[in-house]
Amino acid sequence: MCRRSVAPPEPERETSWGRALAGIVMVAVMAILAFVTWPGADATDAQLASVIAREPEEAQPVVPVVAAPPPPAPSPPPRRPEPAAITRPREPRVIEATPPLDRHALAAARRRVSIVMYSTSWCGACRRARAFLDQLEGVSYVEHDIEADERARARMRALNPRGSIPTIDVEGRVFVGLSPSALEAAIDDAARRHM
Repeated sequence: MCRRSVAPPEPERETSWGRALAGIVMVAVMAILAFVTWPGADATDAQLASVIAREPEEAQPVVPVVAAPPPPAPSPPPRRPEPAAITRPREPRVIEATPPLDRHALAAARRRVSIVMYSTSWCGACRRARAFLDQLEGVSYVEHDIEADERARARMRALNPRGSIPTIDVEGRVFVGLSPSALEAAIDDAARRHM
């Protein structure tokens, strides 16, 4: 049987309230003494002599108070970054001068880009993402309702552990939420690789 030892109670420490109260009392005493001893006050010499001759009632010894250091503040838990797009590490890009792409060739290449969107029927951002993808020329995508399809929800959680929607996978680049410019740039990059 394990018995816990009971720690002795800690001695009471003087708090900041105690120090503040002592300071207020000292100011009050000093104000009274200043009024009594102020030149021109209505006190007679006999009254002043009685105040000065009065012995203090039981003098308390002065004990220096040593304040204990404050306990260390608990460190906050580490925060995970919240990027707009979660991407896998990729090779450095070399920027080359490319000739302007034919709009029809780009639209044909966009059809070969694999785009999967994980969403729900009630999500406003999902509706906006759906409308955005529908208006892009030559883009086709597969949409999975994560409330209706448990396997789709598991695949989405593998890509986006936080479970935010919409989650859009463009050939390995995962976007959480809707960023139209970044999403279109990723689709065009993937289309160029298919050309």
